[in-house]
Amino acid sequence: MRKEEKINKIVGRIGEEFYFCEKFFECEDSFRGVVGSVLVPVSPEEAEERRRNFDEDGELWRDAVANELTELEHEDWVEEVLAVDGDEAVFDLVSSEKEAAVIEKVGADKVELVECVGGGRIFRPDLEWDELYDPALWERIKEFERR
Repeated sequence: MRKEEKINKIVGRIGEEFYFCEKFFECEDSFRGVVGSVLVPVSPEEAEERRRNFDEDGELWRDAVANELTELEHEDWVEEVLAVDGDEAVFDLVSSEKEAAVIEKVGADKVELVECVGGGRIFRPDLEWDELYDPALWERIKEFERR
């Protein structure tokens, strides 16, 4: 049997990366841990640049051609992918709850979207925070991950 406790809070920030604690879990066999996501705010300028440069080297298109998923030329394929998939083709988007938590820390005028750049058991007791938003939660995470 597995027990879970949902947390859904930002613990802290290291550089541009925000560490979001999702949940604590514990299994019958004493296996336990803390699951989270590493989130990065993306500015409007960076978002536009990344959309413009989507598959610039043609690697994704060549893979689609090789797997007989398209007969389109590269430029037409890129246009179609972006029209159909939108930002999901370019970014690893996060839930509105996670996005709102990061935007609250950074400011809505500086962020177009929030991207996930890592996830799972992301919390190591030796992390050194640039900003620690919830010291009590951090202490609890460290204790939980040490055992």
